[in-house]
Amino acid sequence: MTNKGSPLAMLDVINSVENLLTIKEGQIRCYSKDPDSGDWAPQSVIPRMSAPAGSLGSFNVVVSNSAEGVLSDHECLRMMILNHPDNTGRIWIGGAGVTPAVGIPLEPGQVQELALSNTNAVHAIAEIDGETLIVAYMV
Repeated sequence: MTNKGSPLAMLDVINSVENLLTIKEGQIRCYSKDPDSGDWAPQSVIPRMSAPAGSLGSFNVVVSNSAEGVLSDHECLRMMILNHPDNTGRIWIGGAGVTPAVGIPLEPGQVQELALSNTNAVHAIAEIDGETLIVAYMV
């Protein structure tokens, strides 16, 4: 199959798109066209908060390896969950029913950012009993 349209026609189509998504090196990147210059500028694919955060809170959670635990109840705009750097094993986070097979694995020292309205939406289970998660949240 060949493209029977002219290269200039294709360029017009591409330039008329307001947001362009590309997949490059396994990551999705978003570009928006600057209406003044006509240049494509890279944009963050992380959702923006609807309002600036007023304060930052944090707490630690000791995670079991025998049953999933639920993070404590804190309303938030966004949260960061850190597998404590002194831990020696992975901790999996996710929704209800999280397991190593269906959770997001966090290596020691790794952080995951989530845009959820409450920290208690996150459940966790550890590879090694008694390891710690540090949770920072913005309200």
